[in-house]
Amino acid sequence: HMKMEVDDPSSMKNVTFRANGLMVAEFVQPPFEADVNFDVLFIDINTLPKNIYVQFEAVDYLGQTTTQAVNVMVYKRHIWTFETVGEIWPTASALPNGNIVFGNNNNKLFCLNQNGGQEWVINTSGSITVKTGVNQSNSSSYYSGLDGNVYGVNSGSSNQWSMNMQSPPSGGLVHQNGQVYVASYSGTVYSLTEGGGGVSWQVALPGFISSSPEVAPDGTVYIGCQDNSMYAIQNGSIIWSIPTGGEVWSSPTFGADQRIYFGSNDGWVYSVKQDGGPWWVTEVQGQMWGKPLVASDGSIYVASTSKYVSKHDPQTGDMVWETKTEGLSYSSPAEGPNGNIYIGTTGGKVFCLDFETGLIQWTYTIGDTIHATPLIVGNKLFIGSTDRNMYSLWVGQPN
Repeated sequence: HMKMEVDDPSSMKNVTFRANGLMVAEFVQPPFEADVNFDVLFIDINTLPKNIYVQFEAVDYLGQTTTQAVNVMVYKRHIWTFETVGEIWPTASALPNGNIVFGNNNNKLFCLNQNGGQEWVINTSGSITVKTGVNQSNSSSYYSGLDGNVYGVNSGSSNQWSMNMQSPPSGGLVHQNGQVYVASYSGTVYSLTEGGGGVSWQVALPGFISSSPEVAPDGTVYIGCQDNSMYAIQNGSIIWSIPTGGEVWSSPTFGADQRIYFGSNDGWVYSVKQDGGPWWVTEVQGQMWGKPLVASDGSIYVASTSKYVSKHDPQTGDMVWETKTEGLSYSSPAEGPNGNIYIGTTGGKVFCLDFETGLIQWTYTIGDTIHATPLIVGNKLFIGSTDRNMYSLWVGQPN
């Protein structure tokens, strides 16, 4: 996609775009934008990376001419595809060495290196549909499947311990400060010791749970419940709950001044203070099943089943922009390099949106529905699909 901005007191008589010497677009009135297929430039994807010499020329009615020329290096977006024989629902997790860990619906837990090579695989006793927890200090990982067992795995890919919750997990597992946090769909939140899986504490909530626990730096656990509430738990005791107008499947996230942000199936995003006091609410329509993103600029980014991704002011909740995608978003937006936001949809597409404007920078179509949040490590994005494959894409300039 090529776009040219012209600043001139008089109208343009003619604007032309050339690529590698070929005329690819000509205009006599704005907007001066063109979509040019690679095959027009005799470029095949297998020949990438390739340099394109782009020339812009604008002529006004006074006969004055302005030209600009730039070299553009074009790379392949796709890096590799790793095929499994089970649908991939969970978000992948990154180990300290850059390897990624994820499970699939065919009772497997995989570890891949950044080149898409399999480092190890574990045969599990149930389908894995939620994110694996990772200990960033020693590369241990923690997973749970539909059989209700929670497992601790050492860096050598061996199961070290297990604990049975008598119910499938509600969402992803979290490791922090020597504890593994997990919740069962039946409604119990657990804090387990990382070394042996012993129960440090457990709390039963008054409803089913579809949310993932999120743990604040002070150890407070926040989790949504299908009794229409968000809960805060400290050392095995509920310290507050926030009622909403719908079931809370969304997981919370933390922002500046220890504020908490989360969505509800009532179509609203809530911001509360650390003590549970209200801050703001804003309507986004659609149900939120992932969690809001608090990006490096402090803004809040939200995806929902409305098919829209929106940006919000962290102080007021006011919407800054919204962009419609193709398909529902079951997961969360992710921040990447170069000021972009990434999201996957049920339409089987990954969308890259501009940080400031929300404009779609690019899309990449994969095989089928995406349930996962994109995992971004450096300049690479990793995401799985119900087409049974894990994909790696460039989101920054290749090395």
